[in-house]
Amino acid sequence: MVLGYPETAVSVAGLTDYLQALVEEDCQLQQVWVIGEVSSLQARRGNLFLC
Repeated sequence: MVLGYPETAVSVAGLTDYLQALVEEDCQLQQVWVIGEVSSLQARRGNLFLC
């Protein structure tokens, strides 16, 4: 255990990369659509939106 985290702990970026690779390689996952809401959307000048 490092800094109180279990050995299986991963960073958000690491998890995102892993999930992206899974979706890109799996034909069934490529057909999945996800709906929901963005809770922290902020509009900026120039039609730029940040979450």
